[in-house]
Amino acid sequence: MEIFLDSANLKEIERFSDYSVIDGITTNPTLLSKENSKLEDVIKLCKKLNLFIFIQTLEDDYLKIYEEGKEYYKIYPERIILKIPFSLEGLKSLKLFKKENIPYSVTAIFSLSQIILSLKYEPKYVIPYINRIGRYGGEPFKIIKDAKTVIKDNDIKTKILSASFRSSKEIEEAMVNGSNAVTIPSNIFEEILDNPLSKKAIEDFKRDYFKI
Repeated sequence: MEIFLDSANLKEIERFSDYSVIDGITTNPTLLSKENSKLEDVIKLCKKLNLFIFIQTLEDDYLKIYEEGKEYYKIYPERIILKIPFSLEGLKSLKLFKKENIPYSVTAIFSLSQIILSLKYEPKYVIPYINRIGRYGGEPFKIIKDAKTVIKDNDIKTKILSASFRSSKEIEEAMVNGSNAVTIPSNIFEEILDNPLSKKAIEDFKRDYFKI
């Protein structure tokens, strides 16, 4: 089981790394823009903390995707995993990365059929967007369960990294249905860590102890 932080916020990354609860972080252009963070600074921090980092490519042409991905990989080859958005050009670039043993994942997944096509290239991860799939009328947890069956039956080593969560319940359902990994935004981490029932139980234990 792997847990990643979905963030480009340097303070959040350092904080959750201190808890030793995350294996790395996932980024995308939206997160970087939201935090006004420079990708170079995020990579530098991940190197310092020995964390994996997923970096998403922006180019549309497969050769440009390949060149962009290579440049990212050179910065931190030990733990950078490229995120290639699902598209015809994106898939076309994968054979080039595979040839050079550059680790890659396929992101922006919305269907089982997209996962099946992606598996032909044996990516390190496929990344379905759980909440978004549900919002568009799909069945995200069935997709995970069925994808797990396809991967197992065909003896493929690709892992399922579930993303796009809006609640801890969605995370639970993703893991129960076979996801190998999840990437969690900081607000949901806070929701899990700051459970009022756990706090009450701890206070009750203390109160009862001091009655002795």
